[in-house]
Amino acid sequence: FVVPRGLEKIVDYIKIRYHNRPMYITENGYSSPPKPDMTINDLLQDFKRVDYHKAYLAALLRAIRYDMSSNIV
Repeated sequence: FVVPRGLEKIVDYIKIRYHNRPMYITENGYSSPPKPDMTINDLLQDFKRVDYHKAYLAALLRAIRYDMSSNIV
């Protein structure tokens, strides 16, 4: 599932639970099974993965700036 709001919620929980200590997010990714007939162009034009990262980075930015002023380093 792709649920960017979940990242905002967990950041908020950690902020409250641990008194807004600095947080380091070191891993967040998108997995998709390779298809045998994929071309190099298919691999380079991976719009689902790009959209995924855009959505999660936007959620993280909201957590930092607007919703919670979380201490993300």
